[in-house]
Amino acid sequence: MRFGLIGLGGIGQVRKAAIEQSPACTLTAAFDINKDNAAQLEGKATFFDSLEAMLDADSCDAVIISTPTNLHC
Repeated sequence: MRFGLIGLGGIGQVRKAAIEQSPACTLTAAFDINKDNAAQLEGKATFFDSLEAMLDADSCDAVIISTPTNLHC
């Protein structure tokens, strides 16, 4: 399954590692408001400048949302 990841901060890194450990999963897309976090992908997934662009690209089958705890509703 192709995954997109929204948020590459602390918990995003935990989820990124989990995706990479599963042979049935591939991280194919990511978005973060901090563009410096794109370096964490090490070229293994496409980093998008906007969430809309990532979703419009049809580059993932599922999306994991990894936002800071203080932004949870």
